[in-house]
Amino acid sequence: MKPGKNNEEVVHYWDSNPIHSIEFGPIEDITEYCRLVDDVRWDEHERWAEKGFLDFGGDPGAKLLDAGCGIGVFTRYYSKKGYEVSAIDITPKAVEIAQSSLEALGLKGDVRQGSVEKIPFEDNQFDYVCCNGVIHHTGDTEKAAAEILRVLKPGGRAMISVYYRNFLLTKRFFPLMKTTLSILIRKSKLEGREKFLRAETPEDFVRIYDGDDTPIANLYNRAEGDHLFADYKILAAEPHYFPIRFFKFFKVGGLVHWALDRYCGTLIYYLLEKPA
Repeated sequence: MKPGKNNEEVVHYWDSNPIHSIEFGPIEDITEYCRLVDDVRWDEHERWAEKGFLDFGGDPGAKLLDAGCGIGVFTRYYSKKGYEVSAIDITPKAVEIAQSSLEALGLKGDVRQGSVEKIPFEDNQFDYVCCNGVIHHTGDTEKAAAEILRVLKPGGRAMISVYYRNFLLTKRFFPLMKTTLSILIRKSKLEGREKFLRAETPEDFVRIYDGDDTPIANLYNRAEGDHLFADYKILAAEPHYFPIRFFKFFKVGGLVHWALDRYCGTLIYYLLEKPA
């Protein structure tokens, strides 16, 4: 997809529906809200991705960009680690929430409005960039990947994740997966995602995960992901994140969760380096 009307729709949707809002509702206490969201993200989403992909292990004071920060999950994470954190998001509402969360928790960071298709920083500015589950929602994914590369310093590293076409999201297995989900999934968890189990294609299935009216969500197999990041040095790539909390019989952190995360993960995480 190309930029234009689609990205106007992206701004409108995410400004009206900040990430996690369909699950956690409106913010009444910013500190408690961030605790709830961060617990879900680190206990479930990033449980097995953190060590190999998100924990850059850099020196405190290194410059890091959280590209597409949403409500600031990773902005807070890296600020706590002592990085010099900048963050951008395409919507003013996300910028407001992320900045408020930093202030409420006594953390530092520069949060501003900006698109991953046109990052508002000069070339070669950052030691690290985190862009988790963002560029697959933008109209020109290739431009976003190029922009992240541009603002990285030579030898700098980026963690970028995109929706992954695992074997369950192929045409062959997709009908069976939907039937299985209709039995296993907690219907009460699908508020705001009521169309989820009626999706007719894998592409619609991943798009609706973020809400019935999500305008854009691109899906990549491994070859397509590698091609998207062809100008980087690919250091590692693995599928992760399986939303186990939606299921009736499995527990977060258990063996089944680990296996589903590793082999049926809905995102493919890339650890990338800008060639020197």
